[in-house]
Amino acid sequence: MKKAFVTLLSSISYIPGVMVLYRSLEKYGKTSYPFICVCSKNIKETDVLPLKRIGIECLMLERSALDGIDMPTCNQGFEHWNFTF
Repeated sequence: MKKAFVTLLSSISYIPGVMVLYRSLEKYGKTSYPFICVCSKNIKETDVLPLKRIGIECLMLERSALDGIDMPTCNQGFEHWNFTF
């Protein structure tokens, strides 16, 4: 069974957090597994250049798992989750 550290980037505002997580794993010697950042479809290739520069592999989602599903509009301010899955 293959193992990896995987994190989800659903907003560019979380890029610093992804970098801190990666550097923390490096600092404490937890880099025996690949570190992969899965990027929601709203994230652009140019947005993740800082991640790639420090060695983070980025997988870009081409579509949402929710595409084609009629989702009710949420008026509670959770729009940042729209492109998560």
